[in-house]
Amino acid sequence: MKTILLSLAFLSLTSLAFAQENGIRFEHNLSWAEVKAKAKAEKKYIFMDVFATWCVVCKRMDKEVYTTEKVGTFMNDKFISVKVQANPSNDDSEDIKKWYKDAEEIVRVYKVGLYPSFLYFSPEGKLVNSDGGFKSPEEFLSSATSAIDSSRNFANKVDNFNRHQMDYAMMPEFAKRANDLNRAELAQKVANEYINGYLFKLKGQELYTKENLSFIGDFLGDENSKGFKLFMKEPEKVNAVLGDYAAQSKVRRAIYNAYIPKGDVNAKKNFDWRSLEKTMAAKFGTVGQEEVYLNAMFTYYDEKDKANFGKYYVLYYEKALKHPVYDVNNITWRLFEQVEDQKVLKFACDVVMKYAIEKWYQNDPTCWDTYANLLYKAGQTTLAIEWEEKASKMKIGMPDEKVYTETLDKMRKGLPTWPTPANN
Repeated sequence: MKTILLSLAFLSLTSLAFAQENGIRFEHNLSWAEVKAKAKAEKKYIFMDVFATWCVVCKRMDKEVYTTEKVGTFMNDKFISVKVQANPSNDDSEDIKKWYKDAEEIVRVYKVGLYPSFLYFSPEGKLVNSDGGFKSPEEFLSSATSAIDSSRNFANKVDNFNRHQMDYAMMPEFAKRANDLNRAELAQKVANEYINGYLFKLKGQELYTKENLSFIGDFLGDENSKGFKLFMKEPEKVNAVLGDYAAQSKVRRAIYNAYIPKGDVNAKKNFDWRSLEKTMAAKFGTVGQEEVYLNAMFTYYDEKDKANFGKYYVLYYEKALKHPVYDVNNITWRLFEQVEDQKVLKFACDVVMKYAIEKWYQNDPTCWDTYANLLYKAGQTTLAIEWEEKASKMKIGMPDEKVYTETLDKMRKGLPTWPTPANN
């Protein structure tokens, strides 16, 4: 047995060494300046893998892609390759620590927001292409090949666009690519050029195709843009092509980006939602109100302000129940746990969950359980027990069966099923 184990260990080490030898040879113990100098001297491009220690996809690239022979053969011939760790950690080697300052600057200058990110530089050290996320060996080689092909690399396309030498036909793909690479400002600039310079010059119904309207929706811009005004003023036409409430969803996203406060609970504390609601109603009507109500509802939930949480739950679902943007059962369960106001609970029972069960949750015992608990807390015990019995029967043999039977038992005994100081 000992001999077998030793043999297996030897094979494992041999396989690892073989993979490292045949995969990408990443540089070690060189500074960023030295990497660039080596690339220039050898007339090779630079491949930089920007990773984070917590990134699972990064580890997959290391194991499944960088170690393959075909990737190694191509990359070692054309590139000087280097790995850059974006986040400091307690286990960092001295080599990694020496890169801290350069790594921070690289992340900032090249707007790295995706891990892993692949940055490709010319032999002169100029960024020519970027990519990211998990790639198969074939996809990765295609990405790397684009970097050394001036007709395909991203930097060359940026130059062509800035020189007004890019055809309209190339702009949609280029805008999406820029967006994927966390170049939001460039992406919107390209999209605006395509939307204003080409799409809005189409005649008649030529504009109203799924492809065209989908692109406009993805790059709607601010409230002064032509795309925003189209989606705001002609939602019926847009929805006829893209589906129910599609126009309003895109408008709401633009409103969120422009007007809704961002950040944690402290950043939103004491925010005047009522004043914003008036402004949004005047500027954008119902769609503006819905966006305010939704975000106020979640803010007050986070602040544990039960009264205002319940208030904005009612305001939101009075307008948005037929097209909610968040799982109805999830937020209603939170309401059940926190809110005591009987009017709010009755609204959640008789309006929200009743509609949701008829529309979406016909066979979902989890949602029946929410409905039953709401009914029980609202004083409708007999009906609550009927629904909890239905939910319990559906859960027989399931891992969480006991949760439902215990809830049913509490209802029959007249005990609270919601958090209280006694059962918390």
